[in-house]
Amino acid sequence: MGKCNVIKAIACALVMSLAIWFFEERVVAQWLVSGAGVLLQIAGLTILAGMGLAIYFMLMSLSGAVNWNELRASAKLET
Repeated sequence: MGKCNVIKAIACALVMSLAIWFFEERVVAQWLVSGAGVLLQIAGLTILAGMGLAIYFMLMSLSGAVNWNELRASAKLET
């Protein structure tokens, strides 16, 4: 991964963290309080993690920070 791609990956991580913070503050916060049921807490954290992964991979792909074909090819060489 080149220097430019590392900077893009860091930028994608920052945008992802802002999106998670925004979503958690406005939607999931009431699910994560200690008085909420454990299932609501698990659901809230699962939604946040899934959303974070989706946003990060989408941003990495859109920014060109990762080439998925090269990544697949290198994964095949490893196995």
